[in-house]
Formats: sequence, C-alpha cells, structure tokens
Amino acid sequence: MRGELGNGRSIYIKFAHHYSKEVHLACVSLGCAPILHGFKVIPSGWFMVIMEDLKEDYIRLSEYSNVHNDSPTAKLLDNIKNALRQLHG
Repeated sequence: MRGELGNGRSIYIKFAHHYSKEVHLACVSLGCAPILHGFKVIPSGWFMVIMEDLKEDYIRLSEYSNVHNDSPTAKLLDNIKNALRQLHG
C-alpha cells in the first residue's frame, strides 16, 4: 500500500507475518533497502512496516532478465554478494 508523509514524501506500507527490523536497518546502512520510517508489531502476529517508497525504476532481481533482455552484470552480482557477506558477518 502506498501513502504519503506530511512533507509530501512517498511511503510504502506493508504488512508481514515475518520481518526483521534489525536486518532492514542493516540493509539501509549498506544502501540496499529503503529508509525505514516506522515499524510496529500489531495483533495476530503481524508486523506493519513503513518505509520510503521505492523508485519507479526499481526492478526485482528475479525480473531483471525480462526487463533488460540480458543477465545481471557481474558488478551487480558482486554488489549483492558483498552485501550478503556483510549481513551474514
């Protein structure tokens, strides 16, 4: 669900049964996740996550080949591997 902050900035609100605020914040520090504006545990085991809306040019890695008619570049894959190494470290 999309929304807007009082200052006109676009936000994305999602609800999930499994979510890690700590991992999200770690990903923000690595530059691979949108800024987290809010996080709340709500009834029935749900999490509400409010984050900066992703840019319109955002593409899921699983859809990269369909959009670009090519495989992800070696640099992109190296950036992903490096971020995963840092998260697992």
